[in-house]
Amino acid sequence: STQGVSSAASDVYKRQVFFMLAVTLITYVQGVTISSSYISDITLDGVPAVIENTHGEERLFFAIDPDKGSAFTAILSCPGATQILFDGQNISTDNPVITVADYATGNHTLSVTREGIQRTWRLMFTTLPIICFDSDLEAMLAVRNSEDLYYQNPRKKTDGYIVIVDPLKRTDGEYVFSQNTKSRIRGATSGGYSKKSFTVSLYDDAYEDKVDATVLGMRDDDGWILDAMYADHAQMRNRLLFDIWNDMDDLPYDKDSDKPFQANGTHGMHVEILFNGSYFGLYCLTDKIDRKQLNLKKSRTDFDGNYAGSRGILWKGRFMQDICTFNSYPKEYPADTLYWGYVSQEYPDDNNSQANWELLKQFIDLISPVNNGKYDEGAKGRLTAALPQWIYIDNVVNYQIFGEVFCLQDNWGKNLLYSIRNLEKGHNILFTPWDLDASLGRTAGGDIHGTDDPKWHPFGEHCSPKNGMYFTLLQHNPLEYKTRLRHRWNMLKDNLLSPEAVYTRMKTYADKLTNSGAWAREKARWPEHAGDVYEEIDYMKSYFEIYHDLFEKAVVNFPTGITSPAMEESDAILQVYTGAGSINASVSGNNDKGVIAVFDGAGRFITSSETSQLQIGGLVSGIYCVQLRLDNRVQIQKVIVRE
Repeated sequence: STQGVSSAASDVYKRQVFFMLAVTLITYVQGVTISSSYISDITLDGVPAVIENTHGEERLFFAIDPDKGSAFTAILSCPGATQILFDGQNISTDNPVITVADYATGNHTLSVTREGIQRTWRLMFTTLPIICFDSDLEAMLAVRNSEDLYYQNPRKKTDGYIVIVDPLKRTDGEYVFSQNTKSRIRGATSGGYSKKSFTVSLYDDAYEDKVDATVLGMRDDDGWILDAMYADHAQMRNRLLFDIWNDMDDLPYDKDSDKPFQANGTHGMHVEILFNGSYFGLYCLTDKIDRKQLNLKKSRTDFDGNYAGSRGILWKGRFMQDICTFNSYPKEYPADTLYWGYVSQEYPDDNNSQANWELLKQFIDLISPVNNGKYDEGAKGRLTAALPQWIYIDNVVNYQIFGEVFCLQDNWGKNLLYSIRNLEKGHNILFTPWDLDASLGRTAGGDIHGTDDPKWHPFGEHCSPKNGMYFTLLQHNPLEYKTRLRHRWNMLKDNLLSPEAVYTRMKTYADKLTNSGAWAREKARWPEHAGDVYEEIDYMKSYFEIYHDLFEKAVVNFPTGITSPAMEESDAILQVYTGAGSINASVSGNNDKGVIAVFDGAGRFITSSETSQLQIGGLVSGIYCVQLRLDNRVQIQKVIVRE
């Protein structure tokens, strides 16, 4: 069994026997033997090397601390060695200190003699974590490629094993973390590429129960995504844009104090993958958009722990089809399935009886252009009255700006998630993007996406107006929607969304991937999609500059400043006081039920509170915006904070 082999491997490691220890983890899956990548007993500053020998030469991969710099010294431990040669030079076995210069070149070698046998490796140093992932690819392909298997159990997963090597010990405080897994190939399109993306769940020794782990310092959870980024010529679009989105749009309600990961987007980091013992390239390990990430309330249960009704709900649009885009629905929703057309219910999803489609139907009825005709004089008033109970207006505004300015091609119905936090307290819908690869001048397949077609320009017919909600908002302008767009854009365009700020993020990732040596290895492994990363980010920057300008021109005639409905003296009034590195905001007046939010001078969301008071400290000197949102009314104050 895997458990038995893992235990034996642990004993071998302790005795430091010849050359390697297995986390040899032989896993038997559906009659197929899977041999994991080996974790060597050779260590660098205490961090074990990973052995790979499937590309014509034996290689040792060392994960090193990013703070070491391009040249560093380290202790190379080779238990039982009688001779150590580093780059052909003899190293003392009593004090095996090596000096590594230009570690990313891949030109370093190590020869070790033990028990009269010499073995030589080419050394690969990386500042990224290394993940060794084993599973039965043929079994996963069989599930993906068989319609009968897929529709019978679309989330069927295959047994496997994962090992994570991280010099910063961010996974449960260990250099090496290992766990059983169940996994499947992910991505309707990307699943067909040679370099696969995977959904991976952690399991116990018996492959029966899921196991949580704080993987690479991210959230404590049992499920993760290994994103191959195969079609992305920069290997960063999805991660880059989610970083920006997370700074633009946070959850509009309180987070749990012990769950700092909660957000309206994903978190992740680049890693290097060895799959079934073979180097497989650059990946991004990413958390998921799910109930825990969005802080949705768990379903009610009875005394026996059985499902007793929904509170939080999460849906996902999977195709640019009418239901997904809120334009219409072809037929009444089914009562006994978690799929309605191309929309899936992601939570709760234990069985079909938990399906809840009525509120989605009501929202489509409210917002659809079919029910809000161009000459419908009552539409604006009707929507202005109803929408505060259905959407978070700031979230809707942020999503449109984000989608238009980065030219998201696949996120106006497909790859769009919508959730309700707690049905017992309301049914406001939060919108969350997913899979942002088709952006910044590339299609989902990696082809060039030009800037000449006006249908793809901001507010063009291929962009936000394809979504019925945005078509209706732009046509009837309820809640002074266009004014809100212009106001928010003015906050963002020269700060968080300035071409310089966005390019700085691009270059930071490009430098990280290049300096780690990972980009050169990715280019050697998958040359068809990995060219010059700096040429690609220059192209992305130029593309973004064009769309930045196009969006500015599209909203330049939108009114600025929200003037109606005005805050009356009897309404809630925002009062803001500043101290040393702090802001204290409160609401006075007859109505104290609003949402107070704080943004920095770049427009990045900092925090919010649904109570009548908000206090925040530890701020750096600068300009901040404090916003009170009360139903469809907004009051904003700019303040200066000094440390």
